[in-house]
Amino acid sequence: MAASAIVYHLSPPSEDPVTFCREVARKAGIPADDVRATDLSGRVEVLAGVPGASVLYWRPAAGVFQLSSNTAPGGGVLSPTMLGDSARSWLADIGYPVSALGESSVAERDGLWQVAFPLAGVPVPDLGYPLGVTVMLQRDGTVAEAYGYWLTIDYEESVDLRSVTDAWQMVTHGDGYWRDGGLSAGGGEFRAESVHLGAILTDAGKDLVLQPVIEFAGVFTASDGTTAPIKVYAQAAAE
Repeated sequence: MAASAIVYHLSPPSEDPVTFCREVARKAGIPADDVRATDLSGRVEVLAGVPGASVLYWRPAAGVFQLSSNTAPGGGVLSPTMLGDSARSWLADIGYPVSALGESSVAERDGLWQVAFPLAGVPVPDLGYPLGVTVMLQRDGTVAEAYGYWLTIDYEESVDLRSVTDAWQMVTHGDGYWRDGGLSAGGGEFRAESVHLGAILTDAGKDLVLQPVIEFAGVFTASDGTTAPIKVYAQAAAE
């Protein structure tokens, strides 16, 4: 395993969440007269538009957004080779930082074109969704939906990594993130079959950090004999 890895510090737009949501909604053609913000247990969520029609949802702390549009498609058909450029142009029109995106991939999903853009230059997280944005297009290129992360890279830093042996010691002492559905809560035995250097997105205060983790995949045997494949993630950066 590598001796070092890159930690990526990411951030969503710094504008006031309501102001940001209103401006994006306006550019996307969504009614922005009534933009509502809620704060549930410290998690701010902002909504613009009319439920059941065109809506923009924004969760600023996580940099997550979702936009749905009820705009009727036209009669034309967009060539598949034009889909990436069309989706990227629309994102630029609503203010998305398209310069941070990599090359698009296109697939057909439920009668729509799915155009996915990764956040360029960063690994794909082992948990959660890719750090990028997906645009769903009608046949003529009309946007039906868009969702994903609205983030930019603030800075990167190289960190030394702990050894696999040290990471395994953490796991055997019950540390790390156990992705097992609670199976290990009653005790048992975990046998790792593979180890992998990956990454996960964490929230460190106001800072979103894509940091390296050491993933152990294997089989957990509970005290009652129940077995299941699980994964355990240990912090990879040496302390």
